[in-house]
Amino acid sequence: MGPPRSQAIVLRLQGLFFLFAAATLLLAEAAAESSSNFTSSACWSEEFSFSRCCLARYPPADCWSGSYNYNNCCLTHPVLSSADLGALTRVHEESFWSCGCNEPIVLGGKEWSWCNARRAVMLGWELGNWYPHFVYLDVTGLAECLVGTFIFMVSHMFSKLNEGTPIESIPSYLWADEFLTILLQEGRSSDWLKSWTESGWNPFLILSHARQRVGGGMGGAGPTCSKDGSDTFLRHAADAVIGGPPVPIATAATFLADLTFARSCKASPAAEAGATSDAKTGVAERDDWDCCLALALGYATLRDSLLVDNSHHSEQEPLLNATADAVVAAISTRRAALGWRYGGLRLL
Repeated sequence: MGPPRSQAIVLRLQGLFFLFAAATLLLAEAAAESSSNFTSSACWSEEFSFSRCCLARYPPADCWSGSYNYNNCCLTHPVLSSADLGALTRVHEESFWSCGCNEPIVLGGKEWSWCNARRAVMLGWELGNWYPHFVYLDVTGLAECLVGTFIFMVSHMFSKLNEGTPIESIPSYLWADEFLTILLQEGRSSDWLKSWTESGWNPFLILSHARQRVGGGMGGAGPTCSKDGSDTFLRHAADAVIGGPPVPIATAATFLADLTFARSCKASPAAEAGATSDAKTGVAERDDWDCCLALALGYATLRDSLLVDNSHHSEQEPLLNATADAVVAAISTRRAALGWRYGGLRLL
């Protein structure tokens, strides 16, 4: 007997929404550099923070002086502060993802704290009540919980997209892009996706909505990554992402078996064995980021199907890690081809 329906849907949202968002938004590029190879913005110090000066409806006049202006500080990389880069060096630590919120959720807390904001995210509550507190956080306050800051950034980005603002003119877009670029480079090991999906800070649904706003979607023109087509699989996957039934295990396994993907996208042997022994056949000598993303999507949906089926427990974590590896491989390939340092979100 599988887990309760409500639990299954929550668990699936944690993994699937990220993959659909990542696969079509390409949120960031993954390279072999660490955060120490990136420079921070000179604009931010103490109470002069990115959120206060770039996102507030009426930013304080003392935010800007001389070359420290809105265009240079809010719409030009780099935008992360030195405190942000310092926090990103802790991406392998549990505290980076939990933001210190390890105690059971206590209902009724109305004062601002990252833990109360996390509770609202986990329960799907409106974040608008917390936004006025968030936007006036100082530099240290933002860096205390970068995954929480990311939630507010993508929420702001989505709101501006709904208003018709060009994405290049949205400061939160630059912040989210830069954060994820560096995050994936610090967290290139396979466990970054597992850590994120278990953290409670899950922006995956809103990222899927953002994908729709900018014209992304499943399907469309692209390379042929599957020998026998993928229409059936994609129909099932599209239904699953909006709360429908999971992709049938056999359908997901067949999709993986039919893929012709780049060798650099190949997952660990354990994950390949967990997916299907046939998934290792028909591997082409390709360096195609689209097919890496197709592989990631296949692994994610198979893991989701096994999770809801409450079966093959030993294979679920390897499949999630294989998903993470394939996403990073896809983004790395595209970044290298374009020669971009930042700008993964421009691949919308």
